[in-house]
Amino acid sequence: MFEDKTKTAPAKIVDSGQIKMNKLRTYFSSDKSQNIFIALSRLPKVDIFLSAVDNLNDKTVSMDNLQALIRNWPADEYDGLLQEAQENPEEKWDKSETFFVKLGTKKKFDVRIKLWLFKLQFQGKLDIINGQQDIVLKAFSQLADSEYIHSILGSILKIGNVMNAGNKARGQADGFELDGISKANSLKTVDGESMMKVICNKMFEKDEKFAEFRSNFEQVFQAVKCVVGDLQKEADKVKKELVSQSSAFDLLKKVDPDVEDIAFGKQMVTFLSKAETTVGKCIEKNG
Repeated sequence: MFEDKTKTAPAKIVDSGQIKMNKLRTYFSSDKSQNIFIALSRLPKVDIFLSAVDNLNDKTVSMDNLQALIRNWPADEYDGLLQEAQENPEEKWDKSETFFVKLGTKKKFDVRIKLWLFKLQFQGKLDIINGQQDIVLKAFSQLADSEYIHSILGSILKIGNVMNAGNKARGQADGFELDGISKANSLKTVDGESMMKVICNKMFEKDEKFAEFRSNFEQVFQAVKCVVGDLQKEADKVKKELVSQSSAFDLLKKVDPDVEDIAFGKQMVTFLSKAETTVGKCIEKNG
């Protein structure tokens, strides 16, 4: 009776080849791809990254950006990805893969960012070591220049020689080992007072300013927190890193000779040369 005006839309046939063509290709494993995707969402765009590295522009790419990229660098799959991209230039890659394929237009890009990060961190590491070295050296100077310290050590030596007067080998000493200072605290008089306390009381009787003795050794108390052996290890560690990064830069120059003509290469040559001198002075100071 009534005309049915509803019309069924014809089914749209999609070519399977077109589906395949529109699908972006992935290369990284699913877990790594997810981590990389999250990291890249917080990084500058790839073109900005490339330009920043060429010019060592830390205004557009920060130290945190470099650390994040290095931390998520797909070392095991990077070379394979670049080879696939080179063999299939028309391939459409997913976002994460596209980012690293574009980075691959710069040879040894991972070496470049590690060099840059080392350069950014270098002075901070040296400042910490030099600062602690200065504290230790100033502490030694405070001890060496203190008349009170000289008097205390002289008194310990005199008392020790008196106590060992009957021993020809030990009773005429010109000095004593450092543990003699601790023995001065353990040796007691008949009244139960330590040798050190007796010495200090005598010094106070001669000079009441001796009561302010501790206030003259601010650097000494700070130096107690510094382990000289650890300072040497830290300096050696920086030296080892410098040698490693210098070798990496030499390798980069071999695969990309033009790198020395851009800001990255020019600044890196100057930095590595000065860094070698600076580290040498730091290690010499420890000696």
